[in-house]
Amino acid sequence: MGEIVIMETAVGELAGVRVGVHSVWDDEWTDERGFGRRGPRATLAVMGEDTDDFDLRVHLGSTVAVSGRTFRVTHIDAPESGLGAVTILEVAG
Repeated sequence: MGEIVIMETAVGELAGVRVGVHSVWDDEWTDERGFGRRGPRATLAVMGEDTDDFDLRVHLGSTVAVSGRTFRVTHIDAPESGLGAVTILEVAG
């Protein structure tokens, strides 16, 4: 599987589960090493069942597990006007 681009307000599919993208914006967060970061973020709405039904805020390099498969955010386009997009790639588990 190659990279998947999901536009803001649209729905794509990861591992057979519908995934929507909303709220693409520039934001500040703390990374896993405790360093403050700033850059584009987005909210993924994973619309499956049980453990595959959740919302998750992501940034460049974030990983998300869907149906036992792991995906990494490789790009977030957060334009000042218009819709943004999130690019996601499946990675080996």
